Amino acid sequence: MSRIRKDFLESLYERLVPGTSLPYACVEALDTTLGEFAEDPNRPSCNNVSVVKANYRYLVKPCGKNPYGERISVYGVRIFNRLYEFKCNKGEINDVISLFAMLDRHEWNFHYVFRGDPKMKGYRLSNLIFCSDLSENKFLNAKGVAVKRTTALGKFKLGGRLYNLGACNKHTPVLVFFEEGATYLFNLEGKTLSPVSTRNNDAKFFPQQTCPSFGQSLQYPLGT
Repeated sequence: MSRIRKDFLESLYERLVPGTSLPYACVEALDTTLGEFAEDPNRPSCNNVSVVKANYRYLVKPCGKNPYGERISVYGVRIFNRLYEFKCNKGEINDVISLFAMLDRHEWNFHYVFRGDPKMKGYRLSNLIFCSDLSENKFLNAKGVAVKRTTALGKFKLGGRLYNLGACNKHTPVLVFFEEGATYLFNLEGKTLSPVSTRNNDAKFFPQQTCPSFGQSLQYPLGT
């Protein structure tokens, strides 16, 4: 992490902290995505979104194939293109478990109850989670960051929503902090960007969140 880029990202984060519960890991994640963007701003990135905190709930049935024998039930859930498995003793084919998945930076904690017996399993990740986009459901239950570039019409998509920043912001890199559906948008000078409109795939429009005003430009030098 370069010192100049870190100072810039920390200044954005510090202005958001009083009114949000965004974790500091957002700075680390945004530094990674912004660094990749700086190498080639015109290259589409498949890892321009990072989730650093999340809470999801799943109803999970036993897996069809079980290599562990009849006395073991195996459950699996796929999150962000990775499969997590859980083994339970003496399960039946119709047993369904309610699984709570909680992500905190590099670690998943899974809580579930199997036949009245509460269980927990943790997975330690080697890196933060990066992806190209999120479904609306995952977006509404997550905190993280993204680097987006608007289209010629000043639009970009994230979390099942279309953000319209207006034609005056065409082909503009946008730094996004998101928290359970709320979004905070900035350009590379640290100035707040306010969407003209935001809607999802069902054409439902959303009210805009207010971002703190920075006043003087921070003048972040891309690629430093």
